[in-house]
Amino acid sequence: MMGMHGEAFVNRAIQGADLLLAFGMRFDDRVTGNLKTYAPHAKKIHVEIDASEVGKNVPVDAALIADLRAALVALTPRVPVLRHDAWLAEIGAGQQETRSRDIIHQPDGGRLLAAHVIHDLWEATGGTAVVVTDVGQHQMWEAQYYKHDQPRTLITSGGLGTMGFALPRPSEPRWRAPRRRSGWWRATAGSR
Repeated sequence: MMGMHGEAFVNRAIQGADLLLAFGMRFDDRVTGNLKTYAPHAKKIHVEIDASEVGKNVPVDAALIADLRAALVALTPRVPVLRHDAWLAEIGAGQQETRSRDIIHQPDGGRLLAAHVIHDLWEATGGTAVVVTDVGQHQMWEAQYYKHDQPRTLITSGGLGTMGFALPRPSEPRWRAPRRRSGWWRATAGSR
């Protein structure tokens, strides 16, 4: 995850990138930080269905106003396969360095920590549950500590929801995929 709620290695990779492909994102200040110093050497290509979001916060070098699925279907066959082993190794090294300091690898000291609880839920469900989050800090915790190895296992508003977004959502996975587990968690002020 990038930005102020993300991980340092991701932000370093963005700052060092020569090309950013932005698919359906708003470039808000929680992602970019200081706009004057955000990815200064990167060309930016923004694919967005809402034209009013393109160039609103960050100038882009190319914009494609389109439905993301249609854009990816059209563009993917035109992109050559290239190898970037050194760049991926640099990102991987940053990831390992960051992960070694992550709270999930620290003892809980008998405390109930959100990171450990969410990770334990992931382990208990084998990562197959459909997870629903409300808005707030627990969206970030979920994104960082519940490993989604399968598609369509997270229902979240991203940055577009209001408090209470998740309340009716746990029933949705039950009727879409009745044999799959679904769960919902909600944190309140003071949750850790």
